[in-house]
Amino acid sequence: MSRHAILRTFGDAWKEHMGRKSQHRQSIRLESTAGTGHVYVTNKSRRNTPDRLEIKKYDPVKREHVIYKESR
Repeated sequence: MSRHAILRTFGDAWKEHMGRKSQHRQSIRLESTAGTGHVYVTNKSRRNTPDRLEIKKYDPVKREHVIYKESR
């Protein structure tokens, strides 16, 4: 269905949902526990993971995999 067909069918109601982010996802920062200050920024689902994340990821400053903890 083309954009014009959608506009004719739904009017301006479809614009309400365009570009809206989900309320179930939250932006988080993952900070390195190695003390290098390196940070990953990502988002997570509040519904599926309500507690704080701990993920093992690559720290380019230390050049090895370390545990990253969520900080809000």
